[in-house]
Amino acid sequence: HFTKNEECCISYRRYINFKKITEKNGFQVPSTVIHPVYTDKTYLHSCHTQPKCWDDGQNRLKRPLSKGKRLIIVHAGGKNGFTSNGLLIFHSGSAKSGDYHDDMNHTNFSKWVESQLIPNLPPKTFLVVDNASYHNVKADKSPTSGSRKGDMINWLIEHNIQHDPKVTKLELYNIIKYHKEATITYRLDILLQQHGHTILRLPPYHPEVNPIEKIWAMVKNRVAARNVTFKLNDVEASAREEFNHSLVFTVNTGSSDEEDFESTSSDSDDGLTGIEPLV
Repeated sequence: HFTKNEECCISYRRYINFKKITEKNGFQVPSTVIHPVYTDKTYLHSCHTQPKCWDDGQNRLKRPLSKGKRLIIVHAGGKNGFTSNGLLIFHSGSAKSGDYHDDMNHTNFSKWVESQLIPNLPPKTFLVVDNASYHNVKADKSPTSGSRKGDMINWLIEHNIQHDPKVTKLELYNIIKYHKEATITYRLDILLQQHGHTILRLPPYHPEVNPIEKIWAMVKNRVAARNVTFKLNDVEASAREEFNHSLVFTVNTGSSDEEDFESTSSDSDDGLTGIEPLV
């Protein structure tokens, strides 16, 4: 566990890192926004166990060769701990697992956000996500070079972009290409904005700045230490127990990796390149 002073330092470093990410996206972070809510997804397989353990030399645990069936886990949390009712666990690849199907996608993620996350978020939350494809589903797809000329004209009209409808398709498409980046909106952003919240996207390929990654590691290690049946339902029960009783989000939010990232990004913007603009 961290001391009070260590927790304050960690919180401050996270706030500085958070400011760098948001300001790179063109946001001015309000001074009151110090502890955003982070969310992420991970997997647990039925055969997830420790590679080595103590035994009496007679009754050895036989680990299956395959990984087995898989659970998908989604959660969110921040300075005040895990988001109430935010835990989602369902079976991957199943024809139907409750109200969730197959694997994590935009439909499943949006359903979780709307039914479990939004009702439990504080007002005006900054929700931090990574660049997974299901976070970045566009609300308005721009025309392609193969689109009908009429569709191109309609798109330009909808976005109040000046154009001459008498020019060729190629000329219209060149206008669209020039403007389309500035017109991109994401379904997830719209959903959160409708409830007064804001989406922030982490830099691609920097999972180390998301504190929930360390929670995943702890859960997986503890579940692995207890997994002797290699049954998916038992693994799920162990995971739920860890989330409900054994883990505190706030004591696992600091790491030297994050400090390294912060010191690197303070000297250069290389660590924050490739961030998609927030629109």
